[in-house]
Amino acid sequence: MTHDGNFIGNRVARLRTISAMSQQRLAELAGVTQPYIALIESGRKPVTKRSLLYALANALEVPYTELTEQPLPPRNREDLLTYSAVASIRAALDYPDEPVRPRPRGELHRVTGQVMAARMECDYAAVGAGLPALLAELRAAYDNGHPRWAGEMLVRALVTGSLTLKPVGWQDLAMRLAEQARIVAAQLGDATSFAAAEFCYAQGVLASGSRRRSLAIARAAGAQVDPVSNDTRAWRAALFMHAGLSAAILGDVTESDGFFTSAGVLAETVEGDPWLMEINPANVDTWRVGAAVENGRPDRAPVIAAQVDRRQLHTRQRRCRLDMDLGRGQYLSGHPDRAVDSFLRAHEVARLELRTRPSVIEIVSQMVRDTPSPSRELRTLAGHVGVAIL
Repeated sequence: MTHDGNFIGNRVARLRTISAMSQQRLAELAGVTQPYIALIESGRKPVTKRSLLYALANALEVPYTELTEQPLPPRNREDLLTYSAVASIRAALDYPDEPVRPRPRGELHRVTGQVMAARMECDYAAVGAGLPALLAELRAAYDNGHPRWAGEMLVRALVTGSLTLKPVGWQDLAMRLAEQARIVAAQLGDATSFAAAEFCYAQGVLASGSRRRSLAIARAAGAQVDPVSNDTRAWRAALFMHAGLSAAILGDVTESDGFFTSAGVLAETVEGDPWLMEINPANVDTWRVGAAVENGRPDRAPVIAAQVDRRQLHTRQRRCRLDMDLGRGQYLSGHPDRAVDSFLRAHEVARLELRTRPSVIEIVSQMVRDTPSPSRELRTLAGHVGVAIL
């Protein structure tokens, strides 16, 4: 069987050649061996962990999106709607030429909630349709006398936009939104807005490849937030979850486990779903599944996933994420057929969420290359994520 050469290792080889760097030098800079680089470049080893992806990108001095080829070209109308929203979001941040007349406060509150809920349901077309105007109007309302309610809603909208755009590869815009959220949160002096903005910023910093800085931001913010209210308890738990994942990517299992234990204790005390982030014990364990994949214990991912009370995962984004990380763990622990099943379940929950994840695409591409006669299920999955079978 032949393949189309569309995998991260092929891009690594191309960029390494352009930079006149040897495999040995790249291996030294990325913290792996030269034979391992050779396996990656030849398509015999996939790049499935964020730590390795970021290390390779940093060594080659390129954004990680150069290796993942994100943002991916639109394949359907839903993708195209997400693309078209990006220019409108940029325009909203750059202040449109025409004056903006904000809708009434109650209407802006309603739309803010709708956009936040749409993100967690992976309805990116709805996010793209509602977010640009919402950002422009909230910014106009906040600039006109800095009313507190407008600032708080603006932080929610900025965080929602950043967390939507980051996974699909619009890293520069995601970081810009996160930075704006930090500025407004600092002006407000509100603990909840501060925690939300710091979580969002730490996520963006991690995606840029700065793993230690991301951990430091989440650790410091988590320690600073006083969990006196339901909202601050929720965000402190979220910051600890991010810190746990960052520590896992750095290979510090002990620190990672400690953060997740603290997050789990806090999540037990959170009532409802403030900020629509699903801060509950099931979500903490969902993050643990991803951490197990990153910290070199992928065999633990299925064990942890089996303990997750899926009834507590109410949104598509969380249910899809659980099955995606479970599939990654199953593949890395030697069970590719189970991984295919998990990825197919994730696709049933949230199609766009699955097919824009570089780690999933990379694993599926590797399974296709490794399988002389792909099963019907693998062929179906490959079609879902855009991997060609030649």
